Amino acid sequence: MSVAVCPMCHRSNRPSAKECDDCGYEFGQSIEALRGMLQNQLLNTRTMFWVLVAANLALAAVVAIGVMYGFMILPMLPFLFITYQSVRAGQKIAVTKHSLRLIEQKQLPRATLVSG
Repeated sequence: MSVAVCPMCHRSNRPSAKECDDCGYEFGQSIEALRGMLQNQLLNTRTMFWVLVAANLALAAVVAIGVMYGFMILPMLPFLFITYQSVRAGQKIAVTKHSLRLIEQKQLPRATLVSG
């Protein structure tokens, strides 16, 4: 069985797919269009990563201030959720940077069919 591999998110898709099921990339676009989308994705993901880091720090500060004034605040669920989203954003940054490096090295093919 063969699959279409998305050049943006590197996910496997159905061979007959016209766009990626995960990120929505339309297969068959030019390398220049892909480069532009990847650069935009990298900028947006980096922004989201730093917003999440700031939210994590703010949450930690609220807990620290609460403890200083004698309140026991344990917002573990929001803290874990923000941390999880930060890790996912970091992973997306890594995948996007890898795709951009492959484009610069002219090694990233258009959507390909891989037999397996």
